[in-house]
Amino acid sequence: MPIQEGWKQAFFAGTLKLFLEGEEAVYFLERGERIRPTAEGANNLGLAYHRAGESTRAKNQFQLAVSRLEGYRDALINPETSESSGQITTHQIRMQSSRSEYSVF
Repeated sequence: MPIQEGWKQAFFAGTLKLFLEGEEAVYFLERGERIRPTAEGANNLGLAYHRAGESTRAKNQFQLAVSRLEGYRDALINPETSESSGQITTHQIRMQSSRSEYSVF
């Protein structure tokens, strides 16, 4: 599937903002999800919502990520981790739209 105009910019900007400043990431990640919904985008948006204190919206995004990619480990672990410790997973933030093509921090 060809990448739609503006998606990559929104996905990367949102992911970078998430890595640096979680709350500012929401705008870019929501934009990326509107352009091209992905499991990684939903997971990253869930992380951004969690960091912004919006736990219900975060859990919804983690569930959405798993529905898009069955068995998606990061999205399966995040809700459990955030509920038990108030923290989110230390798993790497995905920088590409698919597991076959990504770099991590």
